[in-house]
Amino acid sequence: MKRFTKSLIIVAAMGSCALVTAQTGRAPAMSPPPTDQAQQRAEQEMDAQMQRRQMETAAPTSTFDQLDTQHLGYLTLADAKKDRWLSKHFRQCDTSGDGQVSRVEYTSCSESMK
Repeated sequence: MKRFTKSLIIVAAMGSCALVTAQTGRAPAMSPPPTDQAQQRAEQEMDAQMQRRQMETAAPTSTFDQLDTQHLGYLTLADAKKDRWLSKHFRQCDTSGDGQVSRVEYTSCSESMK
């Protein structure tokens, strides 16, 4: 009995949609569910935070010379901590695996990540 009632309701709903479509030439518009303004603001803020994080880690913010304050010709992990991008990508940039990033490694790495 319950199945019959549910089926009847579904058929009636389909019939009313078909009737609207036949009369207007198009299906009834479905409006999106209403969203709370606070939820919209929270989603916008999350998007903005994600964009800021991507910008912060998308490219180095310092030049090799700015980071190489001791003028050694290479950067250590301690030097890399001054730049968020290099700190995150230090191991990738250290292609020789010696725990140091040379000027050549730094330039190559920063250009390949653009």
